[in-house]
Amino acid sequence: MRRTTVLLAAAAVLVAGAGHAATAAPAPKPQKKTFYLHGSTPFGNLDRNPVDAGTPLAMDTKKPTGTQDKYYGTYGAVASPNSQCAGSPFYPGWSAPLGGKLVGKATVTFWAVSSGGNAKFQLFNDVTESACNEAYPGPIGEATVALPSGPSPQKVTVTFPVSSKLKVVSTLLLQIQSGAGPELEAVVYDSTASPASLSITCLPKTGKKAC
Repeated sequence: MRRTTVLLAAAAVLVAGAGHAATAAPAPKPQKKTFYLHGSTPFGNLDRNPVDAGTPLAMDTKKPTGTQDKYYGTYGAVASPNSQCAGSPFYPGWSAPLGGKLVGKATVTFWAVSSGGNAKFQLFNDVTESACNEAYPGPIGEATVALPSGPSPQKVTVTFPVSSKLKVVSTLLLQIQSGAGPELEAVVYDSTASPASLSITCLPKTGKKAC
């Protein structure tokens, strides 16, 4: 009788374990997301006031519906903003709610008006205000690209790898730094003619269906 009791108890443990495995949350699957860059006014520099630091502009998954281009001018060597800054109002920046882990590569598609030079594209996790110098977190992905010279908006696409070591808890920030030279340039976005965007692949948090 004692042996039978032990066997029945062992069988119950195995059945319970099998049931637990069956109800465990499935592993998250990679998701591709495209965020479109938006603004409140035709000029991003007015949307973000350097005096009060402001907040990054918004980006979301909705394509632009307006026909008027928006412009965000960058500062070259004339102003020399601190390059060791994330979320600086002196640099064009857009953020979106996101939770998970980036994998693979990021692609930024945008339109630029430029006298020539370079621009640096950076992604940061969970930066909601300007963080500089000792507080500078460092990007989870970045790339520098040469801008075409011309007075009218020209399309540029840049693709770069992202780090999968750091999780994004709540916010993903895209920042564009101007080059070190005296060039003049502006990012053009948020219109049907210039639907600038950021495309990424992410893994949702465990137990979540979306990033």
